[in-house]
Amino acid sequence: RSSDLFRGITKIVQSETQPPMIRKTVQFTTILHARKLPNDGGYLLISRAVHHGAPSILDSNIIRSEILMGLNVIRSIEGEPNQSFMINVNHIRSPLIPFFVAKKLGLSAASNFIVDMRETGAKKVAAK
Repeated sequence: RSSDLFRGITKIVQSETQPPMIRKTVQFTTILHARKLPNDGGYLLISRAVHHGAPSILDSNIIRSEILMGLNVIRSIEGEPNQSFMINVNHIRSPLIPFFVAKKLGLSAASNFIVDMRETGAKKVAAK
């Protein structure tokens, strides 16, 4: 049904990070929609940059960046109950960050994301 297409959770997410080699904080404001795929097929997360007018606090130490478009698909692996298959595609715009630095940071961020996901999973398993 077409009404099932948009069923899920949608929220505004604001995050900040301080990448190495850059002395400024990078800030993202994004709308994120997440929904469960049919037949226990996993999850789909879609994100897009949100503009909310002039920032309330002007701070020269903050770079406002945009996740222009993001797509994450998380699926279980048949026969492997403790493992998942994940696809992440992101198109990010960060002004004032040179391309070679952005490329290095992107690879580092992807690696750190996987480490964070594993640590979160391990904590949840240990808490049971």
